[in-house]
Amino acid sequence: MSTLALLVEGSACSWGKLAVLHGSETINDVIRALISFSNSHLSISASNQLLLFAFANKIKRRRADSTTTNNNEAVTSSSSFGRVVIVAMTVDFGTEHSPLMNLFFSAAKHGICVDVVSLVESSPLLQQAADITGGIFLQVEQPSRLLSSMMEVDYRASCACHHELVSSGWMATQDGENQTPEVNLLWKHNRRLLFDCLDALDGEKTIVWDRTLMQRVNLFAGPSVLKMHGVVSNLALDQFRPPDTPHLIFFLSPTLTALDGLCEYIDKAKADTKTLFEVFFIPEAWYVVREKLKELSGGKYWKRLESVRELPLTWLPRDGDCLSLADHELPSRLLINGDWTHLHRCAVALHQLLALCPQPIPIYSRGKWAQDIARMVHKMAPVDGEQQSPPLRLNRLVIIDRWVDPLTPLLHQLTYAGILDEMYCINMVGSIKVPLAEFENNDNTDPFALKEIHLNDELFLRLKHVHINAIGYELAKILAEIKEDEQFDRDRMSVAEYQVLVKKMPQILLRKKLCGVHMRLAEMARAQLYDTFADYIKVEKELLYSANSDKIHPFIEETIATGDDVNAALRLISVHALAANGLKPATLQQYRRMVMQSFGVEALNKLLKLQKMGVVRERGGSGKLTADYAPSMFPHMKKQYDLLPENVSETNTSDSAYAYSGYAPLIVRILEEGDRVRWTGWHKTFDGSIGETC
Repeated sequence: MSTLALLVEGSACSWGKLAVLHGSETINDVIRALISFSNSHLSISASNQLLLFAFANKIKRRRADSTTTNNNEAVTSSSSFGRVVIVAMTVDFGTEHSPLMNLFFSAAKHGICVDVVSLVESSPLLQQAADITGGIFLQVEQPSRLLSSMMEVDYRASCACHHELVSSGWMATQDGENQTPEVNLLWKHNRRLLFDCLDALDGEKTIVWDRTLMQRVNLFAGPSVLKMHGVVSNLALDQFRPPDTPHLIFFLSPTLTALDGLCEYIDKAKADTKTLFEVFFIPEAWYVVREKLKELSGGKYWKRLESVRELPLTWLPRDGDCLSLADHELPSRLLINGDWTHLHRCAVALHQLLALCPQPIPIYSRGKWAQDIARMVHKMAPVDGEQQSPPLRLNRLVIIDRWVDPLTPLLHQLTYAGILDEMYCINMVGSIKVPLAEFENNDNTDPFALKEIHLNDELFLRLKHVHINAIGYELAKILAEIKEDEQFDRDRMSVAEYQVLVKKMPQILLRKKLCGVHMRLAEMARAQLYDTFADYIKVEKELLYSANSDKIHPFIEETIATGDDVNAALRLISVHALAANGLKPATLQQYRRMVMQSFGVEALNKLLKLQKMGVVRERGGSGKLTADYAPSMFPHMKKQYDLLPENVSETNTSDSAYAYSGYAPLIVRILEEGDRVRWTGWHKTFDGSIGETC
């Protein structure tokens, strides 16, 4: 049973201000949204309860309850979970601050979450209420979007098999299909590490997850698989439930935020429980977090834990043909903060990878970071343990700094997957969310509704690297293949042939449906390409061919002046600076001034960080923000590596220049050259096994 208390501000003055700001229909929109939200809560379960309150300074009368409760009714043993939602339009609560804070602390003590929906400016008091009680603070700028904002569910994970959303953030994992042998082997290795950890604990187990790790682990192990290893329940760290199994396992990321969540969870649990608390940090236990845990409250939390270990799930399978460390902070940590611990994490991950190989392999590296990582791997001790079966078959390991080519990620990639990622951001589980009205081409559909589309089917794997201008040709070939599969002569078919046909029909129908989905996505991508991206791509091409460092580009000036998209403006400034091998001080200063005037101090701070990272470089300047990493010298590189070849065919995928319609990524050209000359000139660390000197 769940009880929802909905508190709505009833001040006539606040409602009047809201109507003045957003129109006379605002009051009706808000009331309709609250009614729909309340009905949705009651419809989830027949035992759910709703308490509706109005609060204001002048309200002193209480309406009698419309329903009565039978005192003789037996009390059930089911748990009741309470939650409070405050819909407010007041910023300052004046003298009521202290009693309200006491109320919020009491709610937190009793495990009652307070969610806040603010229809005006942010209220510091209500933000504190949400933070203290573990609730959510929503700032709704448009009252017409109130319902969609309140009904939004955070951290839901997508089931790649069933194409459904699971409210607890779990999904069913794919069984390693559509993966290369190397990726599949690492996928199985991660599973084995996880299962060995679970099987070492006898009896039933409950896992409490840091939300940031849910999708990460689900790339190779879903709840149905975990159930086979004694896991009877999966919970989120911020949703407390009393433990009822012999083992309570915490899977946490090595952050102070996760540590705070662990301590709060332990505080809520009964001290006399017989459940053993086990903590695993993924992928490693950061020293600072471990020491902080030992010191908190005189070691109270450390003593409560049965064990604190790390689970090295470092390599994540992505797209079926690549692996990722998913360390998005690495460039900023290295280039802005100078935190070299991330390089050590990369070295540990590569050391784990090499330990799966049955024989020693050479390591070739290019770039300052890559050479440091190779040296760290060389100095690490050999890994003891059982040899992977089957072993990982590699003949060499090539490490290259991504930062040797900072320009390419800033350009618009024109492949099918590249455009979709540019428009909708393909997430970790390989899905996108598109506007439902646009996808169905229906103006009567809710303009704020979203449709989730999973891009892990066989058709997308075939289409993702196709140029957007050649997508129609490739789809036509797929449709021709489907049509050929459908051609049969029923009058002359035998019983065995009918059985084969019946088995093939579901797959044929599925491929037809997927073709329709990808045809619609391709139409949307091409429309966005010509309506929005075309001007940006044209300017990028101009800068790649002949960037002038002496003056600002007119289109970039116009983009900044409109003040619509700060990221688009900074992106173009970065392309200009990299393509011109740096900007003259006067040009860069003019860009800074325009960004400050159009977007404010925060945008200027972003521009200065880009300059610190070396993306935006001042040529011939004072050098106050000189980057540690040497510049790429694009004008020289584009001639040396033929980065702008002529007569590029968008259907010829053998030349990497097709993906950008005439620009070949520098990092790809460097790798192609290395493979052609058998890595001559690259830094070769050693030929011996891990931990041995060559």
